[in-house]
Amino acid sequence: MPIVPARPAAHKRPVYFWVDGGMLGPRNPSPEGVFWSVYRHLPSGAERIVIAREQSKDYTTNNEAEWLAVRAALRFAFKYHVNMKIHIFSDSEVIVNQFAGRYQCKQPRLQVLARECWALQREFPECVLSWCPRREMVRRLGH
Repeated sequence: MPIVPARPAAHKRPVYFWVDGGMLGPRNPSPEGVFWSVYRHLPSGAERIVIAREQSKDYTTNNEAEWLAVRAALRFAFKYHVNMKIHIFSDSEVIVNQFAGRYQCKQPRLQVLARECWALQREFPECVLSWCPRREMVRRLGH
């Protein structure tokens, strides 16, 4: 019987991420695309923006942009911090409540993103998404 290596013990202090997504155009959904930013704070105290901006040329809603930001943070964390506790902050109450299962994701495209995020969430010893005020997003992300 093969021996499966144990996953390294989780760090006691989490890696923090602040995420934000939004529209590039005046309409929702926007044909101009979306942006999202991810800011990381490590237990060591190191801080920086790890994903500055990405764009899509598809009709995308603001809520979809917010989910894309959460997914980007989870993918980054999975690649670099899989054995760590993860705490993500968003200023979107809708996304925070959908992530926690308190609100439904009714749009099919949001359901796909949510399922992917929930699957990634299970890969961490602890993974939380919390709401934070917009002013904190501006302080961390600069927009």
